[in-house]
Amino acid sequence: MKKNICKMLMRIYSIIFSLMISSGCSIAYGQIPQDTPHPNDNKPMRLDNWTNIIFFVILPILFVTLYLWLKRKRKNDNNQ
Repeated sequence: MKKNICKMLMRIYSIIFSLMISSGCSIAYGQIPQDTPHPNDNKPMRLDNWTNIIFFVILPILFVTLYLWLKRKRKNDNNQ
């Protein structure tokens, strides 16, 4: 009898907790400031400007290749 009551109370508590969490998330989502960018008004990146191409395409590729090259070089130096 006590086990059934405990299980029922745990179910009730879990339902109440999940309702509290779900209602809290919707309230927090409703409070996004209007002047900041958010997913509803994102636009695709424009690649017609050279600065955009350099900062968003060329530099990340260079940084990743430099990182991988240095990591491989350090690994080879440690093995020798």
